[in-house]
Amino acid sequence: MALNKRIKRHIWSRDHSFLVTQIAQLREICTGEMRAEGLAIIRETDHGIYFSGKIEDVYRAHLRLRSASRIWLCLDNFKAGAREELFRKTASIPWELLLNPGVPLDVSARVRYSRLKHEGETAATITEAIMRRFRESGERASPETGTSAETEPRQRIHGSVEKDRVELRIDLSGPHLHKRGYRLQQGAAPLRETLAAGIVQWGLDIWHEKHPGSPWPRRIHDPFCGSGTILIEAEILRTGIAPGSMREFLFMQQPHFRAAAFEYLRRETHDRGEGHPECGISGSDYSAEIIESARGNSAAAGVKIDFTVSDAFKSFDHEIFGPETLIISNPPYGERLPEGGAALYRRLLGKLKDTGTSGVIIVPRSLEAELSFSGTIQRLNFTNGGIPVSAIYLEQDFSGP
Repeated sequence: MALNKRIKRHIWSRDHSFLVTQIAQLREICTGEMRAEGLAIIRETDHGIYFSGKIEDVYRAHLRLRSASRIWLCLDNFKAGAREELFRKTASIPWELLLNPGVPLDVSARVRYSRLKHEGETAATITEAIMRRFRESGERASPETGTSAETEPRQRIHGSVEKDRVELRIDLSGPHLHKRGYRLQQGAAPLRETLAAGIVQWGLDIWHEKHPGSPWPRRIHDPFCGSGTILIEAEILRTGIAPGSMREFLFMQQPHFRAAAFEYLRRETHDRGEGHPECGISGSDYSAEIIESARGNSAAAGVKIDFTVSDAFKSFDHEIFGPETLIISNPPYGERLPEGGAALYRRLLGKLKDTGTSGVIIVPRSLEAELSFSGTIQRLNFTNGGIPVSAIYLEQDFSGP
């Protein structure tokens, strides 16, 4: 009971600072999501986007944000110019209210422009201070440290030290937020769900700018759909399904977790699923086995998508392609394809031009010089599986045959 009173006073009743991390190219998209959710953004930095709020706000962020990679609780920062000072101030933090002693710790540090120089020693000092706090609190045993895959899940603690100022962060997410819980099987070189969601939102934002009266196209289609990630993310966005509603998070194992508040917010996210925009979501792939994987993944996500087994270019008919359709696709590329995939891209780009179809096409940057793009072009550069690629939005100028 005494512990619960302390948690209520120190955790539940006060505002906290949280850090949302994402790939840098999706920061603007993620900021827009956070504003739409009413989260109080404090600032944007190279680390990510900071916001303030109650513990329930970070529950909502985990449930609703689509392009976020991870969310951290940021403790009050302090000055520390020596190891002893870092140890003393870290040990004064009530870690017994924040951490689960049964889940191993994974402590890391980054040090820049500070009298504390060695990152490994800084991380070790933080770990020792947390252990001391647990021993002296008399309430719980110290958590064991570990970094191997066998110790998953882990409680990540990160110390950011810059100009002798220390910010300690506690990971609240656990597994990376792209792990929605619906991907039972995957094809070759899939996009992470968070990246696919960001690209879908980026493409729809441009579509809306160019079609002010139509925030969604009549159809979104992926002729190289693979295991269906792009289309599933498009459909859960269209139907208002919370991307985090299908999984659990690390904060659910920590002592400050409020189960009733979280379940209320989880139910509330389902209540938002009304007034869906009209848009057909469809995809094709040449492999029946891959299409079965896509159907299984979409069923796990609770959505229905029109997946068909078809050669990509045989699906280019008047029922799918045209000025009211937006293609969003990550076509295959690499050494196994003629010209590294350039021939396939030329055929796809030609078909988009001939049918007046707009598209968001992911292209390896190594191929861009070999391709000819028509229409209005916008780019979003990132890496996928370590390969530099661009999502290229093509708005075709088309007046019909």
